[in-house]
Order: sequence, then C-alpha cells, then structure tokens
Amino acid sequence: MKILVCFKVMPIWDKVLKQDWEVFEPNIDISYAGMEFNCFDQSALELGLRIKESAVVQGQQVSCTALTVGAFLQDSMAQNLYSIGFDEVVNIENTQPEFACQETAGRISAYAKTGQFDLILTGITAGMAETGMVPFLVAEELSYPIVPDIETASFQHNNILAMCHRPDGLWQKTVRLPVVLSVGNSPMVLRCSTLRARISFKGQSAQRLPANKNNSKNEKAPHLSRPKSARHCKMLSGEPMEQVDEVLKLLRGAKKDKQESTQDKGFLQNLPDSSVYYALSDELSGCLEMAFSALVHDLQEKKPKLVILPDTQDERRLAVRLAMHLDCSCDLGATVTQVSSQSVTLQKRVCASNLIWTKERKFPAIITTSQTFETVKKVPIKIENSSLDSWIVNQKLLIPAAKSGLDNPDVVLVCGSGMGCKEECQKARELAQKLDAGFGLTRPAALDSWGSTDEIIGQSGKLLAPSVCLVLGAAGASAFSVGIERAGKIIAVNTDSNALIFKDADIGIKMDAKKFVEMLLQALEN
Repeated sequence: MKILVCFKVMPIWDKVLKQDWEVFEPNIDISYAGMEFNCFDQSALELGLRIKESAVVQGQQVSCTALTVGAFLQDSMAQNLYSIGFDEVVNIENTQPEFACQETAGRISAYAKTGQFDLILTGITAGMAETGMVPFLVAEELSYPIVPDIETASFQHNNILAMCHRPDGLWQKTVRLPVVLSVGNSPMVLRCSTLRARISFKGQSAQRLPANKNNSKNEKAPHLSRPKSARHCKMLSGEPMEQVDEVLKLLRGAKKDKQESTQDKGFLQNLPDSSVYYALSDELSGCLEMAFSALVHDLQEKKPKLVILPDTQDERRLAVRLAMHLDCSCDLGATVTQVSSQSVTLQKRVCASNLIWTKERKFPAIITTSQTFETVKKVPIKIENSSLDSWIVNQKLLIPAAKSGLDNPDVVLVCGSGMGCKEECQKARELAQKLDAGFGLTRPAALDSWGSTDEIIGQSGKLLAPSVCLVLGAAGASAFSVGIERAGKIIAVNTDSNALIFKDADIGIKMDAKKFVEMLLQALEN
C-alpha cells in the first residue's frame, strides 16, 4: 500500500505585524513571522503514520510519502518528517499564487497518478486561501471517493476504518481503497522525533520537483482587505463584585433581535429568478453518487444562473463535482455581498480569518454558504430507494451530535484555554445552564477534551449571532473571533490586558477567568 499525505507550510499568523496586514498580498515577505505546518495538515501527517503502522502490523508492505506544493520547504522540516517515519518527502514548486487552488490540486493529482497511491490524506483546509476545495478537486481529478471531516482512521482487513464527524454526530465508516481522507477537527497531534533520529537524517532534504508550467491556469488572485472592528472595548473598573453584578445584569437582560439573526438582506432580493437552493436530506449520507445524479437531472431542467448549497462537507463535495461537470466557477464557505444581473460578489475570511477575500463571479456560479435565503426556493434532493455508494463497505452512527444549545441562543458562554483545565471548564458549563445560555469552546479547548467538537466556535466550528457573548479565558485569535463577530455585545475576561480578544470586545474585565466564573456562580446562589 502506498500512502500520500499532503501538507502545507504557512506563516505563523499571530506573529505577522499589524502594518503588514494593512498591505498584505500573497507574495509579501513575512519570513520574520516564522513557518509552521497547517494545524489540520499536522493531524493528517500523524494519521498517515498511524495508518501505516496499523497496516504493517497486519503484514502489509507500506510506504508513506509527505508532499507539499508551493512554499520552499526548509531542510529542518523535511528532516523532522523523515525522522518520525516518512519514507519520502517531496516539495513541488508552484508558480501560481497561493489562491490558485485548482493549480495546487492539479499538481497533487498529477503526482498521485504517477506514484499510483492507494490512500491520500489532506487537511480539510490549508494555506492562505483556505478555500477548502483542494481535497475535493484532488478526489475528482483522480476519480477517488472522499471522506471529509476525519477524526481518526486505521487500516483494517484491506479497508480503511474511519471515524468522521458530521453535523448529526460521529460516524464510523469502513471504506474501500483507493480513497481520499480529509482531516478536520481531529485530536491527532504530530509526533515529535528524538534527537538521535533527527541527527541520523541531518543533511537530508526534500525531493524538489519543478512546476509543470504547461498546465498553468494563471488564476487571478482575489482582492484582500483587513476586517475593521467597530467595537471599542470599555475595561470595567471598581470592586470585583461590582463587575460581576454588571455582567449578570447584561446576561439576564439579553433580548434576541430576530432581525439581526437573518442574513436575507435587501440586496439579496436581486438574486436571479433562476437561483436555486438545494438541501441534502439527512438520510442521503453515504449516497452522494445518487444525490449527484439527481441534482444534475434537476439542473438540466431548471438551468439556474446561481446554485446555492448549505456549507456542509457533503454539499461541498457535491458543489465541487457539479462545478467540474458544468465547467463553471465554485466557491465554498462564501458570503454573498452584492448581486447584479450578470454576476455575484462573494466574500470569505482567509489567512486564519485575518483577512477578507472578495471576488466577483460571473454567472453561472455555484457556492456553499451558511447564509439563509428566504427569497430563494429551497429544493430538497430526494431519492427513492437510495443505496450506499459502492466504495462504502458499511457505516453507522456511533455518537449523536451533542446538544450544545447553540442554535440561536440569546446568551452564549465560550471557554478558552485560559480556564486552565476540564474541571474549571465544567464550572463554566454549569454557569451556562443556570443562565439558560448556550455553551461553546475555542478549538484548542475542545481538542484538549474539555468538550465536544460540536461546541467549537470559530472558523472551524460554528458562527454565532447571540445578543450577548461572554468569552472566558480566550486569547482572541482571529480564527476564533470570526465565530462571534456578529454578537450584539461581547464581554471578555482575561488576565492579559493586551490580549487580542479585548480588541474585538465591548466590555473587558482583567481578571482570572476561573475566579470570575466562581464569583458569578456565588452571585447566582445568593
């Protein structure tokens, strides 16, 4: 068996200076910020090694290759990959900008065809553009099936046993090779090599392959801009209990503004009459081949200018496949901001949510989005006598999605790593229950097993719009803050007065988040 793991080397976004964000472009020199593996790709790299190990135990001959496209891979990074178990490390040049996802997917699929790989792993999103399209494009170009949102996987009886996270819960799928696995919010952490292992590979570098310029698509980069926060944080002063009383008053007095929760704004009335919104029925999980055929048949009749699908991994796969079938543009996780008779203007967050990507797409176009469209007719994809796709041996729901209470709550409490431990986080969960509030976690807190991945708030989780959001012990990275930016009022508690979260908050409290939770619980009891 041959395993190919695709990864991306990217800047450490938190170390990029403010002045560079204001003039940012894909080719800007921000080498001072340092480089690191994309977090999802790190999980994919570790998972590739674990699958290799499980296959070797079962008597398989296995090779595992790590592949990156684009940025020059430092020798130290390549040597680290060799030392932890990769048989080959490959760096393919890319003459196109970071936002040319089709170019990147083409490089990966061409290499995979040459090497005849049985299993391909990727992170669910990587690099600057964060389009999320590369895994799906690679799967389509190779005619491989794809399983997205993978948490863990292993080799079992010549098949892959995968655990994948869907909106309705954690699923176990046994799938046949060849297949593409796209790793999402996974607890897998890339292993560390020993000093002796690193020394043994000292002087070894990645195999570097030139770009195939004949296949260059010259894809134009989108316009990038820095998001501007309209919030001005007021740091509370006075006695701690006075601060607690003021916060409790805000939490108890929260009123949901229903008009703020809808994104079906005035300009969306101008969407073409032929626009169509498709929704995949829950019972069609694992039946996407039949769903795709039904969708193509329906589109041949309607011939819409704009096709809209919910932003889930199943619909993302359908959107990419449909766009390749119809030879039209496709964007995943985008927001419609403007519409004309000939085109639609889209936006999304990129570079770990530090920048806004804006691009105009001519009709016909296909998008997936979390927006709601009351003015567009919703067409469910329904199939009679559906059956599992042939590459799925079996599947079953292991753990239903946790009831986090995050669906349109008036108040939300979010815990970050500053809460210290799972036990302290549990106290905040109890506080949320007493306040009849929703409860969420930052990604690092969730992956530390403080709760379910269903509770992640931010770029890789849920995007909320509560009346009041209380943020406890979160640093405030852009990838998290984008998840609460539509909140009516944000209250942040952190011991560091320079924490980024205060720049995105309305009210700031410099205090240990654990102590603040205890004081809130005591105040409620009294």
